[in-house]
Amino acid sequence: LAQAAAGVLVIVWLNLTNDVFDAETGVDVEKPESVVNRTGEREALFWAANASLALGIAIFVGVILQTRQSTAGLMLLASVCIGYVYQGPPFRLSYLGVGEILCFFAFGPLATSAFFLTQSARSSGFASMAQIAAGAPLVAWAATLLGLTTANILLNSHYHQVETDGREGKMSPAVRLGTKVVSRLSCALVAACYGIYTACLARGTMPWSTLFFVPFSLPSALRLARFVLANHADKAAVKPAKFLAVKWHRNFALLLSLGLLCSHGNAAIPIRLF
Repeated sequence: LAQAAAGVLVIVWLNLTNDVFDAETGVDVEKPESVVNRTGEREALFWAANASLALGIAIFVGVILQTRQSTAGLMLLASVCIGYVYQGPPFRLSYLGVGEILCFFAFGPLATSAFFLTQSARSSGFASMAQIAAGAPLVAWAATLLGLTTANILLNSHYHQVETDGREGKMSPAVRLGTKVVSRLSCALVAACYGIYTACLARGTMPWSTLFFVPFSLPSALRLARFVLANHADKAAVKPAKFLAVKWHRNFALLLSLGLLCSHGNAAIPIRLF
């Protein structure tokens, strides 16, 4: 529960500062859901975001000290750093078109693996990503899937901002490749997630209990794919694409988690609720 609260606080920081930094460059001028555009309180939001980050980090530090998982601490720190260089000055790496890659690593292999380490009974100290993957392949592949579904949200966020992004020098995939290519990439990511899941299931890496849950995420996946293929070029109509991607990510992650929770006798995923 503490980690969940800390994670929410860090996400609040990430989203608020993203709006603040984008407001500085002007790329969010046509983004009505921007908190800065809604409130007009850019400075106040910036400091509120930093307070949220400080509290989140403080909770994470407490968890790391309690569990003595040094590797998890470094992973979480790396995730936060990626969150800043993604949008914050002077880096603004998302303006180079690599935001989706950063998002994948921050939310997938780094954050998910860190949460596993702090929740598992594994020995404390330092461990490499290779050691984690070798010791718990299920975790490595689950982290990959969550990273991909999260990156897909970002991929579907810029169809309607091609003009403003391009004008302000933000070379998002939609600007670099065009909305048609990005819509197909989004569909390819969706297909890749189910392909990876099926391969893990066939190899015995993924417990069969997940098969009773994960397929129920397919309707939201198909709805997202059909929507972006049909509306990617329509600036007004395509705006809900991001929210459909969020819905699919939520459904896929939740149903996968429920399937893992229902697996019995799986030593790869020891779970402690308290």
